Amino acid sequence: MLQPYLFGCSNLPFRQNPPEVGEIEITPQNHNQIDPDIPAWWHLLGSRQLDNLIHQALEQNPTIHQSLTRIEQTRTALLRSQSDKLPSLDLQAGTSIQRGKTKSEAYSAGLAASYELDLWNRRNAVTESARHDSLASVLDARTAKLSLSAEIAGSWIRIQYQHRRHNLLKQLYNLGEKHIFLIRTQFSNGLGRAGDILTQLKNQETIQSRIDMLTTDMEIEYQNLSTLCGQPADSIKSIHIESLTIPDTPPETASWKELLNSRPDIQASWQRVRSAEWSATAAERARYPTFSLSAAVENTSDTLAELLDDWLWKLAGNLIMPLIDGDSRLLAQKQQEAIADERLWQYRQTVLEAIADLTQAWSREMLQHQQLKLNHQQLTLTRLQKEQAAASFQYGETTLIPALSQHSALLEQQLTTLSSTRDLMLARISLIRAAGGALVTSFGEPQ
Repeated sequence: MLQPYLFGCSNLPFRQNPPEVGEIEITPQNHNQIDPDIPAWWHLLGSRQLDNLIHQALEQNPTIHQSLTRIEQTRTALLRSQSDKLPSLDLQAGTSIQRGKTKSEAYSAGLAASYELDLWNRRNAVTESARHDSLASVLDARTAKLSLSAEIAGSWIRIQYQHRRHNLLKQLYNLGEKHIFLIRTQFSNGLGRAGDILTQLKNQETIQSRIDMLTTDMEIEYQNLSTLCGQPADSIKSIHIESLTIPDTPPETASWKELLNSRPDIQASWQRVRSAEWSATAAERARYPTFSLSAAVENTSDTLAELLDDWLWKLAGNLIMPLIDGDSRLLAQKQQEAIADERLWQYRQTVLEAIADLTQAWSREMLQHQQLKLNHQQLTLTRLQKEQAAASFQYGETTLIPALSQHSALLEQQLTTLSSTRDLMLARISLIRAAGGALVTSFGEPQ
């Protein structure tokens, strides 16, 4: 199934049968129909706060504005190539004064028009090359927006879970303080050991270190989120903690061909192949004879009053045939053909990387679903052990210390489950990004 993606093109300078991935029917009518906007896939997370952050980033991020200015540059180049097909008309005027024994003045004015007949469609090839470059720039903007939205969503999710993790670690630390108080009480009554106190104090230091590291990570993540939104690093200092929906296990029903076709980087890479091929065609046609027409209307007079009389009309045709140029035009053609070959290999590399990206993202999500399921099972067992320890304490079978230990184990398992839930959310974002921003609800095995 993947063979057409990699080997669907051959035979320079122009390929009539492009591979299916990235294929876009290019006509002058649909040039402006390719929109740089991307589908709002982040709506799946159901957060208005995230919607606002991504909207703000798309409006203010410098990388996005750079990609939009490149669109304007390529569109301007396309318009210039189209204007080169039209005739040119120049107004010429001048005056000259000669001084000798007598003084004489001469005035001249005229219009000069020229037009090159595009017998070999060279200028049309230049225009088509510019058109594909323009399309590639639009698709590059889509890629930039897709990457930015995925990075912001990932940063936002990490902050959400960092706050949740911080709350659980604080509970674990407070529970450890109670544990230390009980151990010291037992030790003072001759029922405990000093080593137990030292062990618990060491555990408290470890928990505090985890809290400090997490606080630093949160600060860095907030700075990263601010930068992504196009603001100074300390602009965003807090976000609302929201409940997040865990994605369901995706059934194996997706069309991988469709997902690959939706990736703008593949489409942009193919547009650059087509642009290079048209440039090679233009370089080849530049070796052919050129035929141009020129017309001029001019008059010269000693006085301005007589300037408008006796206009002289000229009409000429010029044929230029390259004979000896040191193979300059032939080498230019070979250079453009080599560039087209390079672009084709870049396209194949892009497809290979996209397939690997999508396959790995799909595998990571499947693995995270299994891991989260296992963690939930372990969490259920740990919760039962905690309830059993609490019941034993209530019936006087054990002291409070075993119950506190089981409570600590439950909090640790909740931290582990929380990390797996975060990783699953991040895996889904990676999968959507690998699928080109498609609103992914189901996926299938690669073929």
